Amino acid sequence: MAPSRSIVWAPIPCLSSLFPMIGHFGVTDSTGIIHDFGGDFYVNRSETHTIFGLPSLYSQLSETYWPTISDEEWDNAISMAMAQYQKKRYNFFTNNCHHFVAAVLNMLSSGEKRYTVSSLIKKFRLGKTVKKMPE
Repeated sequence: MAPSRSIVWAPIPCLSSLFPMIGHFGVTDSTGIIHDFGGDFYVNRSETHTIFGLPSLYSQLSETYWPTISDEEWDNAISMAMAQYQKKRYNFFTNNCHHFVAAVLNMLSSGEKRYTVSSLIKKFRLGKTVKKMPE
């Protein structure tokens, strides 16, 4: 199971081999269940994997950025984003897994909408809190 209250990253077969910075994002709830936007009107929910398989990297954000957010608030933000994205069409460029995770983080930030796809990628790929998934 993935670490709780984290962003997880999974490689996209073939694409991530050619462009290592490209991958699939998901977010875990307070129990470590992974939630990731997987396509038109579909948010995947799994104890172990994203729609592209097992995540290989994670960043446990709650310790650093939201230490005072309760598990209930964290899970509610994911539930609200899921409700929105289960009504949305997927678009590789304009409405994808990165947008879903950014929506969750923005809900945790009191709706300040300070997370964008580019800030999310930068924070995750260049961040010091990124770790390899436990085996």
